[in-house]
Amino acid sequence: MSTNSKKNIFKILFFIVLIAFIGLSLVYISSQDKNTNPSSQYNALQKELDNATSKNQTLIAVLEADNLLITRSNPKEALQKYQSVIETTEGNLRSLILSRIDYTTQVIESNTDDEISRINLRTQLANLQDEIDSLSSYTDSLSRNSIAEKTIVNKKIDSLKQKNTKLTKELNRKEAKQVISFTNENGNLIHYLGEVENGKANGGGIGIWNTGSIYKGEWKNNQRHGKGEFKWADGQVYNGEFKNDTRSGTGTYYWPSGEKYEGEFANNRMNGEGILFDPDGNKKYEGQWKNDKPKQ
Repeated sequence: MSTNSKKNIFKILFFIVLIAFIGLSLVYISSQDKNTNPSSQYNALQKELDNATSKNQTLIAVLEADNLLITRSNPKEALQKYQSVIETTEGNLRSLILSRIDYTTQVIESNTDDEISRINLRTQLANLQDEIDSLSSYTDSLSRNSIAEKTIVNKKIDSLKQKNTKLTKELNRKEAKQVISFTNENGNLIHYLGEVENGKANGGGIGIWNTGSIYKGEWKNNQRHGKGEFKWADGQVYNGEFKNDTRSGTGTYYWPSGEKYEGEFANNRMNGEGILFDPDGNKKYEGQWKNDKPKQ
């Protein structure tokens, strides 16, 4: 996010607060009796202004944290900013910030895991190359009468080269992780951090929706495809298989109440064989389901 863009956002937020304050002042004054104590009016208006100013500062902090997160410049600082304002927020804004905290934590953990994975892959590649070089030198030293032994060693070299190529591709894919943004078929804006191919989310990655929902798992052409976990801002969670951006296959759906469903899904709904558990883990229903309802 450029400096000019930040300034424009801050100006817009300032004018929103100013207009809100003026509007509240007019409404409040007009609704009061002429005999009302002016001091009481002032205190009430001051309280409204303080609340509006506090919310404005919170939104600015969230915007700054979003910028650090989306550009991947400093996710740890972004996490600190989110955590610094969470205690003073409530309602939808609080849910949104909580989802941001969850997502940022996963990004930080993912970055650490990826670095360890890349180090391991580089080590494996170096060891493989050493083994290939050693075997190649050995075959060169064999006499012409050792044709059979040369054949065996050459096959071993070919096998190692294939493994080397596979590991190189995996390393390149992990090092090609990017931050991109795109809109899905439902019109939701998604910020994505992960493996990218042909400019689209392909492979493993994390996506955050503008609604506050988060998905961590496998992707194909900007769609959830494969295994993954999707968390809604209201606390509902699905962990399982996806196909063409829909819940399809086997998985588990969790509700904030403690209930959960384990079984089959199709077209984003419970379809097929499945079990519904109550908050205590007791079975409420086991059998066939159709469009999220027990099949009669």
